[in-house]
Amino acid sequence: TIDNLELSIVMMLSVHVGDWFYFGMDMAKQIAWHSVEQIFSALNNSGCKYAVLRNYESMSDGNPFVNGHDDIDLLCDDLRCAKRVLNANRRFLFPTVNSYYICFENRTVNVDIRFVGDGYYDTAWEQKMLANRVLFCDCIYVLQPKDYFYSLTYHALFQKKGFLMNTIQN
Repeated sequence: TIDNLELSIVMMLSVHVGDWFYFGMDMAKQIAWHSVEQIFSALNNSGCKYAVLRNYESMSDGNPFVNGHDDIDLLCDDLRCAKRVLNANRRFLFPTVNSYYICFENRTVNVDIRFVGDGYYDTAWEQKMLANRVLFCDCIYVLQPKDYFYSLTYHALFQKKGFLMNTIQN
């Protein structure tokens, strides 16, 4: 029954079934980031090559979110390094989902970490995107404008069908 399943999930994972996709959400044990600059300075000093894929525009104001987008989307060349530096924890039980969370101030911020060769984009294109990345506000690496445009187009057409109308309106 559902009650037995819920009890089993709670006992095995120490999470409530309403949050059952989240692994051990123990915020007290997490390193909390206090600024967007702190997060990206740590990544910049790590040797991990990364770029924020989209919705980075308000990050210069210290806000990790843009207009209702509640996560940070990264592309990197070294998933292990990015996870370690960010102190990112897996959100979902499924190993094929690259969704993590970090602690930012007093809240949880979702971070989708894509990496070269994961199939999210063509591998050669992922490598070029990282090679051509540019620095935004002297702190955050983002895609150069041409890659940004085409990656958003690809994202809207092939990865998020409903995303297209929101993108056009914005």
